[in-house]
Amino acid sequence: MNTPKKWLIVLLTLVLIGAAFAEKIISFYIDLLWFDQYGLIDVIWTILKAQFGFAFLLGGIFFALTFGLLWYIYKQSAHLPVVLSDNMRREMPLLQLMGGNLKLLVFFIPLLLSILIGLVAATRWDVILKYLNQVPFDQADPIFHHDYAFYLFTLPILDMFKTMFWAALILVGIGIGIIYFFKQYIHLSPRGFVTTAPARKAICLLVSAGFFLFAVDLFLRRYGLLVDGRSSIVAGISFADDYGLLPTLNLSIALCVAGGLFSLFSIYQDTLRKLMFVAAGVAIVYAVGGFYPTLLKKFVVDPNELIKEAPYIEHTIAGTVLAFGLGSIEENVLAGANTLNKASINNNQLTLENIRLWDQEPLLDTLGQIQEIRTYYQFNSVDNDRYTINGKYQQTLVSPRELLSSNLPNRTWINEHLTFTHGYGVSLSPVNQITSEGLPVLFIKDIPPRSSIDLQVTQPEIYYGELANDHVFVNTGTMEFDYPEGEKNVYKNYEGSGGVLVESFLRKILLAVRFKTMKIIFSEDINSDSRILMYRNITERV
Repeated sequence: MNTPKKWLIVLLTLVLIGAAFAEKIISFYIDLLWFDQYGLIDVIWTILKAQFGFAFLLGGIFFALTFGLLWYIYKQSAHLPVVLSDNMRREMPLLQLMGGNLKLLVFFIPLLLSILIGLVAATRWDVILKYLNQVPFDQADPIFHHDYAFYLFTLPILDMFKTMFWAALILVGIGIGIIYFFKQYIHLSPRGFVTTAPARKAICLLVSAGFFLFAVDLFLRRYGLLVDGRSSIVAGISFADDYGLLPTLNLSIALCVAGGLFSLFSIYQDTLRKLMFVAAGVAIVYAVGGFYPTLLKKFVVDPNELIKEAPYIEHTIAGTVLAFGLGSIEENVLAGANTLNKASINNNQLTLENIRLWDQEPLLDTLGQIQEIRTYYQFNSVDNDRYTINGKYQQTLVSPRELLSSNLPNRTWINEHLTFTHGYGVSLSPVNQITSEGLPVLFIKDIPPRSSIDLQVTQPEIYYGELANDHVFVNTGTMEFDYPEGEKNVYKNYEGSGGVLVESFLRKILLAVRFKTMKIIFSEDINSDSRILMYRNITERV
């Protein structure tokens, strides 16, 4: 092939790859702009490096193991022809195709699966970052005596490597079986199933690796008992787990190690059939481990549950205290023997005045009836907050009036993304006051906000919240709906500095690809000074 044709093929390949990943590349670029707006560009680069690094690490190890082993097996048998009967060639053309392309399969199957492993690893970028940046708790668990950081930061990455090694072992086993099938190292004869010496050696090595890997799997599974025990009253390992499941897991691990060593010994001795007895022994012990803890719980724990589970309940409480940082709380016994008098009431007047009587749920329903004003507004939640009101520190209930675009009477693209861009105003009420009609007293209410206290709402527009899930464009040629005023509407433009600047026609094209609509390109209202506000849901932003 001449040089121009080679370059043409390379160019076409790059174009096809670029087209396939164009949307993801553009989405990534828009996200870069969003992070850069808040001075957090290092965050996305850190995530990106972790994704690529973890993907290359796991995917690379997987490919090196699987391709290396399969390529070695293939080269060892390359001098032998592919053997298929005439019936197989006629009735199963796929086998003939596979047999004629073993070399390609040995390379491309591990490559494709390693890419898949890498893509899965990339989604778990946080696992590698937590592992690399872990800080010890300086507190050990009471069962295995490991620092708690091990369970939060090290165990998850060990589990991922374990899963990757299982996948590699399965692929290598299947691959070796296919190669040996085509090369007649393994075949059926009138006397039965025949395996040659190289096949028996490979089988012993695979079985040995399986035993050792299962031992590692069971060893790591022991640690999982600390967070996923069987008890209904203990969060974590329980008596039945400690004295029932844990010993059977340890015994299974010992048998697996013995099975792995026996498998290695079988390479030099014709004891392949005896391996089945070892595997059966492991299976029996593992099965016993499934129901023995249940019997232990039923006949030993349940009749004396509080006594048997008491140490493990203490472990659970101690772990909870550590996890929530409650160790510095001062404990006082309140016997309730003190007599309530006028002096104690006067000394705790501020506390008494802030005892909450309103529950959030009924208050939320009430606000929906008396303060939503329009169907496209909604109070999504009520939160507690404290303010100094008229000189007194006071507990209040606050709820923002958010815009619910799905309730707009006319749901056009312009309305949802250019005109109706924000909610408006807030409801603020004391926690313990009601009107004569049984309604909440509202310090701040209505549209536009009216306040009966010394707190004023100066910027009532709500662009970010719990309901805001869609992107909107601001500073466009379309005036933004601000709030309703009788039969008329009041309009204004965005006064903030947030959002990604549209800036150019090229960026409009990129935004159109990112949000899958050509309206962004052809809208004359979206100009270079316009901004796009995205990731407006506060939980998603965090």
